[in-house]
Amino acid sequence: MQDQVNKDQQSVSELHSQATSAAQSTADAEAKVAAAKQATAAAEKSMDIAGAKADVDKAQSDVSTAKSTVTEAQTVADKAAADKANASQTADNAKANLNKTTANINAVKSDLDKTKADTANAQSNLTTAQVGVANAQKVLDNAKNTSTVNLAAEGISVTVSDAAKAAAASLLTGNANNSKFLSENLVAIARGLKITYKPTAADWSQNLNYTDTTKSYKGQTIGVSSIEYVDAFKTLSDAQKTHFEDIYLAVINSIRTQLGMPGIISADTVNGTTKVAAVGPTDTAGGFTLYARAFYPAKQNDGNIKWLDRVPANPITTYNMALLKDNLINYSVLQTLTSNDTDGFQGVYAASVLQPILGFSKTKEATKVLADKISFQSGGPLLFLSIDIATVNNDATYTSSANIPALETALADAKIKLTSAQNALTTVQSKQAAAQSVYDQAAARHADAQAAYSKAVIVQQTAVNAKSYADNALATAETTLTKAETTLAAAQKVLEESQQDLTVKQAKLNAARAAQSAAEKNLATAQTKQTEADTAVTDAKAQRDKDQAALQAAKNKLTSAKQAVTYAEANLYRLNHSQDVLAAAKDAQAKAEAALATAQTAVDQAEKTLSIRQADLTTAQDVTTKAEVALAAANANLADAQAHLEASKQALKIAQVAESLAENVSRQQHRLDSEAKAKVDGYRIVGGRVVDYGGKPVAGWTVINGQMVDMYGNVIARVATKASVKKTSFNNDVSVDSRMTRLHGTASLPQAGEQRTSGLSVFGLVVVAILGMFGYSQRKRRV
Repeated sequence: MQDQVNKDQQSVSELHSQATSAAQSTADAEAKVAAAKQATAAAEKSMDIAGAKADVDKAQSDVSTAKSTVTEAQTVADKAAADKANASQTADNAKANLNKTTANINAVKSDLDKTKADTANAQSNLTTAQVGVANAQKVLDNAKNTSTVNLAAEGISVTVSDAAKAAAASLLTGNANNSKFLSENLVAIARGLKITYKPTAADWSQNLNYTDTTKSYKGQTIGVSSIEYVDAFKTLSDAQKTHFEDIYLAVINSIRTQLGMPGIISADTVNGTTKVAAVGPTDTAGGFTLYARAFYPAKQNDGNIKWLDRVPANPITTYNMALLKDNLINYSVLQTLTSNDTDGFQGVYAASVLQPILGFSKTKEATKVLADKISFQSGGPLLFLSIDIATVNNDATYTSSANIPALETALADAKIKLTSAQNALTTVQSKQAAAQSVYDQAAARHADAQAAYSKAVIVQQTAVNAKSYADNALATAETTLTKAETTLAAAQKVLEESQQDLTVKQAKLNAARAAQSAAEKNLATAQTKQTEADTAVTDAKAQRDKDQAALQAAKNKLTSAKQAVTYAEANLYRLNHSQDVLAAAKDAQAKAEAALATAQTAVDQAEKTLSIRQADLTTAQDVTTKAEVALAAANANLADAQAHLEASKQALKIAQVAESLAENVSRQQHRLDSEAKAKVDGYRIVGGRVVDYGGKPVAGWTVINGQMVDMYGNVIARVATKASVKKTSFNNDVSVDSRMTRLHGTASLPQAGEQRTSGLSVFGLVVVAILGMFGYSQRKRRV
């Protein structure tokens, strides 16, 4: 078959050369025909008097039309020139107006900038005046309040939420005499307050002069407890007790100032008998009490204290300032000012305590500076706190070395300056608004001028373009007129010549026509030969391509069949040595089946080719030799394909046997693995299911006829197992959070309009509570 392809290729090359030669002959013949036609046309034209006269008439008409076009183009060009001049003048005027509005807006902007600067200066003066008022108020407050407590240094934090601040603002500006309105906002303030103490290193290191702290029980050291805090407090010096009073005063002052209210001062700084109402320390709230047992402190990793209902592993044996402060801050009456619940007694009680402390009464003490007196009294195992609250008379004097009246005068002067600065700011803001209006109007005029100028420039450019177009059209019309006049002169000359020597011209025409006819016949002959040559080349190429395709197909089928047999033999070898190649064997089987199908197709194709070649042999005697060669090749291909078919069938059979063997080996391996797993994990049958040692069902395993069957269908023998029980230990540490209760008496919020004052411009309310450790389970530090 390869020899036949080589012969086909040689035949194609020879025929292609002949076709190229024929194409060249055709091209030469076409050139000669074109030349003959041109000569014939020239001869005919030289004798066409009527045509020459028609050409003259047409040329004359074209000249007249061109002259009319030139006239019209000149008119358009003149108008375009006038339009351009007008547009240029309009643009110049718009530019001048734009320059004028630009200068105007710059001048107006200068005025606006000046008013803005004046406004900024007035705003700065107002800010300065505001700072002056704040500073004067601060100096006055500091002069009235002698407390120097730094809450942060004491480890105490007082925070007020935005919601609490908003509630205080509502009370200060609204009707605080309405009981419901007052109660709701006081509860909101209580929910927004947070008072916390975190022991400092100094407090941990400051031991108190309290010695009864080494008690033991059955040989175990117990350490200090909550029930000793009163005795520990009694050991404080007068200065230390006064410091705690100042701490409470500072906490209440921080709450008021953060709520936007005036601060408080210590009643001890006010001279005279009118400083506070004479109110004694009575227990109006019903008091707090303790469990009849102790709680024990434990220091946490974060430095805080946790109180336990059992003795810790490392008990604290010395009562120090950290423990006492934790009692008096985190678990004291201060926490009654706050509330964590959303509804109920705690919020109402907090509101009732906050009302007198904040000064929300009928005479509106909330807007005044209050004088508070903090005092502690002990009663047996309990510790009481009294807070006396009063307003300060106008004639009161202070123990501070500062001149309070002078400071009050300075504050009043600062407020006058603030009012003046506010008025000045209002004035310059009005001027700025007027200047802004003028600027906006100037800016609008400037924008209109800019738009007009932009439009004028566009119109001007359009006019320039129109004039250029008109000039080009005029030049084109003039050129067309010149060409038309030239054509007319040439046509007139041809007409004159066509009327001379008619006999000679007729002879030339006859000769030209004869030459054209001969050239056309030669062209037809050349074209026929070229067509035949092209057809021969096409047929030869088709036969060559067909033979090449058949040869390549046969080669491909032979190679594929050989590869399939080799691959199947390799798979058989691997299957004989390991069950792990089961998947590869299945793949080999699939490929062998594909090779079988391919081989069968090759046989069918070979048989078809053989039939075609036999038909060619019978019907084409002139190609007997070629057909016999093709028939022999087809027979060889058929025999080869049949051999590969048999080999593929054998490889498929071997692959199927190998796959079956691999599956059996795999099943046995799975059974051995399942038996080992069942023995190790104690698989057994419980309630018709297979479970492991822990009673957990085994996924994929079933019970059939009382036997365990794994996920591969293997029956697995049961194994004997021993039950095991795991013990779990629990360690339950109970803290004070779940073991405290609070015994409270009655507490009610004052009704609308009630007045709790006594004496001239003085009111007094005593908030008394037992500072008992863990007296109220909800009064713990909120984290």
